[in-house]
Amino acid sequence: MGAIVLLPLFHFLARRSLARPAGGLGEGGLRILIIPHMTRVGDLIAITPVIRAIKQKYPQSFIAVVVGKKIAQILENNPYIDEIIVYRAHTLFDFLRKIFKQNFNWCFNFSGASFGTLISLYGCIPNKVNLIKEEQSLFEKFADKLNNFKFLYKNHTDPILHYLSMLKPLKIESIDTKKDVFVSKSGESKAMLLEDFLVGISISAGNKSKEWGDEKFKDLAVKINEKYGAKIIFIGARADESRILKLCENLDKEKFFTAVDFSLSELPSLIKKLKLYIAVDTGPIHIADALRVPFIDIVGPVDPAELPPKRDYGILVKPQADIKPSVFAFKKNGPLSEQKRALDSISVDDVLMAVETILLR
Repeated sequence: MGAIVLLPLFHFLARRSLARPAGGLGEGGLRILIIPHMTRVGDLIAITPVIRAIKQKYPQSFIAVVVGKKIAQILENNPYIDEIIVYRAHTLFDFLRKIFKQNFNWCFNFSGASFGTLISLYGCIPNKVNLIKEEQSLFEKFADKLNNFKFLYKNHTDPILHYLSMLKPLKIESIDTKKDVFVSKSGESKAMLLEDFLVGISISAGNKSKEWGDEKFKDLAVKINEKYGAKIIFIGARADESRILKLCENLDKEKFFTAVDFSLSELPSLIKKLKLYIAVDTGPIHIADALRVPFIDIVGPVDPAELPPKRDYGILVKPQADIKPSVFAFKKNGPLSEQKRALDSISVDDVLMAVETILLR
């Protein structure tokens, strides 16, 4: 409501900002604010091709990314980003004031959420580029009208290609979907101590409906070790420690390890050391993709035509053909029963077949 009441003032200030010399596409004139999904690692990594494309076209541009506090570390070592603005690091007022003071002249809202539009309004940003979802709330429909450039995302298509298409107002044409993830010094130091032939497994996901099941992962790990002699490292956050330790009970500690002390900025160094990484469709699988580490993505209910990585060095393990996707990037998810059915239909043997295919390569 505050945004609506103050709309005339926002437009006045935005027009003043547009009139300044820095408002054009000159080499040093671009000050760009990027708003991705602020709480999901995979979605955050998915916008890195966009950041790289802008910086390559306009090396002197200033690029800032708004991100949630819990996942900001994954961008810390990205050389294409000039500033990371942590959402709600302090108060909402301080956050909006920081956006306003930066004098951005372009805002790219890749989240499709109306809050991104409100951020650009309060920041008095004149050029607002917005992703439009096919399914919208009434408020989202209203907020979308406040943007200068609107790009409709069609469900069941690759979001990264769509993000890149949204750069047309900057006269950028790119189809390079390679993601960027960079290592940290502390992560490299920790990873030096790891074994040579390691298969990494993550049992958890930010979205619980994507999780395959701890017992299935344990069975899989034992069979990989027995058949290939690989040592297994179970990877997770501190919050997963008790769960992973319980899973590892009665397993040979010389063959099965745990890694829960790597921060998000250090995690790429760990994943880079793996011969193979196995997980459900969650953030770290996109880290493996960016680093070209062979991976197996147990996609379960996730629409494979959307965000799951599609690379020749990885395999997507999908549910039975008659089970349709029920988890989407910008569309309302299907019922939990359908999501569970998709995961239950994927057996340990299904994943082992993918493991054999990759290790034989």
